[in-house]
Amino acid sequence: MSAGALAALSIIFVAVAVAVALRRGRRRHRDAIAAVVAHSGAARCQAAIPLFRALAARGDQQAIAAAWEVLELPLLQALPDCPPDDKPDLVVALDACAQRCSNRDLSKRIMTLRRGIYP
Repeated sequence: MSAGALAALSIIFVAVAVAVALRRGRRRHRDAIAAVVAHSGAARCQAAIPLFRALAARGDQQAIAAAWEVLELPLLQALPDCPPDDKPDLVVALDACAQRCSNRDLSKRIMTLRRGIYP
């Protein structure tokens, strides 16, 4: 096999591997979003923290927006029950997500809820 053909096959293999990894990542985030919604009260706040951390670390604005569309109201409903020890972690995670968003409306919505944590 020539070096050019081997390089082309390598590029195709890497592209397929990246596509599979991205699809798995999206599926994991969908499952995590569903798990957050399935909880209630304090458990919902606690389950949201690692999800928002992961979304912020990923830096994918579309994934953050998709999660926020589903979680904004359920998280707002759970805030009164959020344990005081978990509030700083939730604030940091929401700040990180808001900073990753270039969409001003989305960032503003995240920050509005974030400011509601410490009235």
